[in-house]
Amino acid sequence: FSDEFLHFLAGVRFTGDVWAIPEGRIFFRDDPVIEVTAPIIEAQMVETYIINQVNLQSIVATKASRCVFAGRGRSLVDFSLRRTQGVDAGMKVARASYLAGFVSTSNVLAGKEYGIPVAGTMAHSFISSFEDELDAFRAFAQTFPERSILLVDTYDTVEGARKAAIVGQE
Repeated sequence: FSDEFLHFLAGVRFTGDVWAIPEGRIFFRDDPVIEVTAPIIEAQMVETYIINQVNLQSIVATKASRCVFAGRGRSLVDFSLRRTQGVDAGMKVARASYLAGFVSTSNVLAGKEYGIPVAGTMAHSFISSFEDELDAFRAFAQTFPERSILLVDTYDTVEGARKAAIVGQE
């Protein structure tokens, strides 16, 4: 780009107007969701960012609402943080899922920032820090005797389930 154009861009500030449907409102294909009115250069500069933000969160909220519907009254928890791509996508997924009807999230930061109830299980890293999976299950159950949720899929799911059953009986 020319120095003149780059100098021009350095001084560009958004002066337009933005209208959007209220958050949480259901919308359908071809419904206007957001409208930006601005000089073309300003509108083009915000276009990709706005589409990215609205698109991701709308997709997640739609999928989450379908899961809530399919769950028929069962409580659903967001556990997506480790598999959600992007620096802040985990926060967006936790929030959009909660808005769509999930009851909690495993994302502690999202719980703090958005007031979403936090729920979770033991961590795979906790299990792998022990020499033996059974010892990890026992230690976790001793620490959380009233509410132990054991992950059985760290090494071998069937064997993990057997070990969890042993701890449950103990």
